[in-house]
Amino acid sequence: MSDVVLLEEESALDLPVKGSVGSFSVAMKGGATSIAVQYLETHIGFATSGDSEEKLLRELVPVREALTLKLMDFDQIMQRDIDDGRVSADLIPYLLADNARALVKFFPPIIVVVLPMSETDMPADRYPRVETLEEDTPKAKWKITRSGPIGAEAFEFRQMIVKGRVQDHDYAQLKLNSAKCRLAIVDGQHRAMALLALYRNFKGWPDKTSRYQDYYSRWSRSVIDQFDLRGIRMPILLCTFPQLDETFKGSLTVAGACRSIFLALNKNAKPVTRARNHLLDDGDIIAHLVRDTLGSIKDLDANAAEAIRLWNTELDAEEDNTALSNPIAITGVMHLYGLIERMLLAEPPQGITIKRQNLWKVKKLDPLVRRLDAKSKLGSKKAAALVRYSVDPDNAAVLRDCYREGYGRSVLSALDQFWPYRAHNETSLETELKLRNVAKAATYHSILFEGQGIGQVFERYAEHLAEERQNAATPPPELEAAYKVFSDKRKELRENLAEFATARTRRFLGSGVPAKQADELHPHVDAMFRYTFTTAAFQIGLVLAYWTLAERLIDERVKNKAAAPSADQLKEWFNEYLTQVNRFFKPSSTKGALDIVRVFVGNTTGGHSTPLVVVPSSSCLKKILVPGELKPDEWIKFRYVFLELWSPQDPDLLQLVSDEVRKCRGAIIRNYEARELQHAATKLGVDATQLDSKRVQEIKDQCRAEFRTALRYLGRDVELSELAEEEKAATREAAAEAGGEDDPEADAEDS
Repeated sequence: MSDVVLLEEESALDLPVKGSVGSFSVAMKGGATSIAVQYLETHIGFATSGDSEEKLLRELVPVREALTLKLMDFDQIMQRDIDDGRVSADLIPYLLADNARALVKFFPPIIVVVLPMSETDMPADRYPRVETLEEDTPKAKWKITRSGPIGAEAFEFRQMIVKGRVQDHDYAQLKLNSAKCRLAIVDGQHRAMALLALYRNFKGWPDKTSRYQDYYSRWSRSVIDQFDLRGIRMPILLCTFPQLDETFKGSLTVAGACRSIFLALNKNAKPVTRARNHLLDDGDIIAHLVRDTLGSIKDLDANAAEAIRLWNTELDAEEDNTALSNPIAITGVMHLYGLIERMLLAEPPQGITIKRQNLWKVKKLDPLVRRLDAKSKLGSKKAAALVRYSVDPDNAAVLRDCYREGYGRSVLSALDQFWPYRAHNETSLETELKLRNVAKAATYHSILFEGQGIGQVFERYAEHLAEERQNAATPPPELEAAYKVFSDKRKELRENLAEFATARTRRFLGSGVPAKQADELHPHVDAMFRYTFTTAAFQIGLVLAYWTLAERLIDERVKNKAAAPSADQLKEWFNEYLTQVNRFFKPSSTKGALDIVRVFVGNTTGGHSTPLVVVPSSSCLKKILVPGELKPDEWIKFRYVFLELWSPQDPDLLQLVSDEVRKCRGAIIRNYEARELQHAATKLGVDATQLDSKRVQEIKDQCRAEFRTALRYLGRDVELSELAEEEKAATREAAAEAGGEDDPEADAEDS
C-alpha cells in the first residue's frame, strides 16, 4: 500500500496590504443596534510598477462602479455623486501642482468598504463565515481573523501577539482575495477619483467606464509624464464588517452596512464654508487683502483711538451667505471679501446700474495694480504677469503694502468712524468690560467676545438638549439638570444681548433724544442695525460712494496730464466725506433721529404727549430704492444715498458728485414710475401701455412728490421741476443707450 501525500490548501488571498488595524462601530437604521467595523489604515499613491500597491490602486472603484442602481439608495449611498468636471478641473491640477502654495497637500482618509462578491459578480449579502484563531509560527504568534476557508477566503487580518497582547500596528496586515471582493469607495470619492483617473489614463480604463473617461482626456500619458507623482500619498481605510458573515441572523446586508457607514461619516460632517475658504486661501490676492484688513483690526489695543475690535468681525458663519449671525459683529469675511473685490476689480458704475460681472472669474490683476498704483513697486514685468489665484508671497506682500496705505485705510476708517458703527463698537467695548469683570458672566463673555463659533456651538447644544428632553418619555435627572443649566444660561445670554442693543440705541441716538422717545424708537433702531447698517450692500455702498468718484477724478486728471491727488489728499477727502455723512447719521435732536427712521424704516406719528409709532410709508427712501430683497448688488442704491449727503470742498470733485447725483435721481424716478405704473396696470388686469394718459400723469406726479418727500427727510430740498428735468434726462439717456428715440410722452409732458 503506497503512502498518501496530503497537500496543503493554497491560499486565495492575492492582495496583501500592510498598515494599522483598528475598529469602531456604526449605528444601524433606527439606532437600536450597531455593527462593528474592523479596518486597516494605510496609504496609497500613484503606483505603476506592478507591485501590491499598484494592485490596490487598480482594485479601488467608486461606488457608482461597484454597485448597480438597484442596490443604491439615492438618499444614502448616492447622496453625492462624483462631479467628474470638478475632479478634472480642480482636484487633478491641485494634485499635480508643485508651486509654493501646494507644497503641503493634506488629504482626509479615503474610506473604502471591502464588499463580498458573488459568483455572478454582484455584491453578496454576507461575507463567507468569519472565524478568529491564533497561529504559532517559529518567529511569532498571530491573531487571525479570516473570512472563508483557506483556498476560498475573502479577507484575512493578521495581527502579532506580543506578551499576550494583540498589536494593532507592528506587522499588522490585511490580505484580500481580489476575485471575491471589491473595494468600493464610500467617502472621499472625489479625491480618490483624481488619483484613479491619472492611473487609468496611464494604464487603461475598465470596461463600462467610457462615459466618465472623456472628462479626463486632457490628462493624457504624455502630460502625466511631465510630473513627478512619487510624492503623492493619500491615507486610506479598508473597512470590513466581520459580524455580517453567513451566520448572521438579521436582515442587514453588507451593502446596507455600507450605506450606514457612508451616512455615519457624512451626516455630521461640517462642510468648509466659503468664508473660511476665503480667509485661508493663500493664492487669492483678495483673500490676502481681507486678512490684512483683519490683521489691522486685530493689532488694535486698549490704547488705540479706534473702537473696532476683532470681535466686531465675523470670521466664519453657519451658512454660506453674507448675513451676519454674530450680534456683536458689524462686518464679516464675506462682507469684506465682496467689498474689496468690487473696490479693486470691478468696472466703475454709472448712475444706479452696475454691469453684471462674474468677478470670481477675473484672473488678470490689471485693474487692481492700477488702482493700488503698484506697478512702480512691482516692476512692469511682474505687474503684467500677476494672476489673481496664484500670487506668490513676495508680490502679495507688495500689494498688501500698497493697499494698506490707501484703500485699506479707508475701509478701516469706515468701519470705525461711520457713526452707527462707532456707536456699535463703543457699546461692545463697554459690554465686554462689564462681562469680563463679573465671574458669573464668564460664559457670556466667552460666547460674545472670545471665539468665533462658540455661540453657535452653545445654541446647537442647547437646542439638542431641548429636543432630547422633549423626545424622552421620562427624562433622566442628568438630562433635566443639563437642560436647566443651558436654558438658564440661554435666557441670561439673551438678556445680555437685549441690554447691549438698548445701550447701542441710546448711544447712537445721543443725548439730544429724550429717553422716553429713545425707548420708543429702540425696536426700529435695532432693526436698522440688523437689516440695513450691517448688510453687505450698505457697507459696500458706504465705501464705494467715495472711491468710485475719487477714482473718476484721478482718471480725469491723469487724462488731462494734471497732477493726481496725493495719498494725503485722498485721506483728507475721505475724512471730509465721512464727517459730512455723519452729520445725517449722528442725530443731535429728535427730528434728526426721526428723519433717519423715515429714510430707512417708515413714517412716524405721535410724539410728545402720545407714543411714537412707526408705520409703513410710500415716501420711505429705502423702499423706493430697494422694494424687494436686499442683496449685496443693491449697494449701488445705498451709494446714491451717501452721494446725496456729500458736498466736497474740491470744486472738481464737487462737480462730479453733483452730476452723478442728478443722474441717479433721474434713473430712480424713472424706475419708480415704471414700477408704480406696472402695479396700477396689474390691478386693472391690463398692460401698462393701456393705462389712460390722465392716470399715467397722476401716478408720475405722485411718484415725484413721494420721492421729493423722501429727499427732504434726507435733508435735501429739491423742486419738483428739477426732478422732472432729471427724469427726462434719464429717459433720453436710456433711449440713446437702447438705440431708440427720445420718449415722446416725456417731451409732451414737459412742454
